[in-house]
Amino acid sequence: MATILIVESNLFLGGILSQRLVKEGYEVLTTKDGKEGLRLIIDKHPQLVFLDLPIGNVKTFLGVLRTLHRKFWVTFPPIIVLSDVEKEGDPKQISELGVQAYLVKAYTEIDEMIFKVKEILESNLASKSGDISPHIPSQPLVTEQKRIKAEIDKM
Repeated sequence: MATILIVESNLFLGGILSQRLVKEGYEVLTTKDGKEGLRLIIDKHPQLVFLDLPIGNVKTFLGVLRTLHRKFWVTFPPIIVLSDVEKEGDPKQISELGVQAYLVKAYTEIDEMIFKVKEILESNLASKSGDISPHIPSQPLVTEQKRIKAEIDKM
């Protein structure tokens, strides 16, 4: 089953979401720290990321993804943004970084979040012509991983 990373500063919401995803059969990684979330994306290669915005310890998480993508050509997994505020910024720019859904916490039930996970994972699976394996982002070489982590540490 797919691995899902939850980067969520609200431990209560992150815990409930994590429990439901495990119950659904997913492997779940969690952190409340933006830098740790970036490291987990590079090290563990989750198939989907729940991202709390704004997140601490990284000025703008999506900006960091953009920088890493441009500098190192890293491919990131699909992202579901969980936010306390309505959508900000250019939808085209955030979709180019892998953001496939933007959910406002106050208006979104856990069941809707689980539905969105299944929808995105199935969509990504179906879009791979003839390939039935789950989406796994391109993995940088070990030397590239070290450079990427060094770049994350600078932020």
